[in-house]
Amino acid sequence: MLSIYKKIIILSLIIIAPCFSMAQSFNKFSSKKEEFIIQLEKFFEKTSEEESAKIMAEFRAIWPMDLVTPKKEEKIYKQANVIFQSRLKKIGANSSFIYGFESGKLNNYQIQMIIMMCNKMLEKRMKAIPDFKSYIYSVISFFTT
Repeated sequence: MLSIYKKIIILSLIIIAPCFSMAQSFNKFSSKKEEFIIQLEKFFEKTSEEESAKIMAEFRAIWPMDLVTPKKEEKIYKQANVIFQSRLKKIGANSSFIYGFESGKLNNYQIQMIIMMCNKMLEKRMKAIPDFKSYIYSVISFFTT
């Protein structure tokens, strides 16, 4: 009889163990903007690579591109515009906004506030999707409306 209980306990531990390994791999985003954007993208990718690509395509378009070549920057804008238009189409909305070299970028103060907010959200154990996704889209909407 004891061996049946041992088997049940061992089986339960095997089933529960992956849940603990899926916990957030870090508990704080970097305060350096170059590292933050990479960490944020990886954070989203752990939940959904497809959603990550969509969210980050638009978010990168409002992120300062200090170290990006003009050709790569243009590619980022094209991708962001496709994602933006498809997102608008899903909700039946229209906008004349276009991501481009002249579109708004986050300044250093805004970036620090975003990093601070994301770290607060991590402390509260909020999830990449829907919590962080909603927050990042609200930041994006601030620039596109």
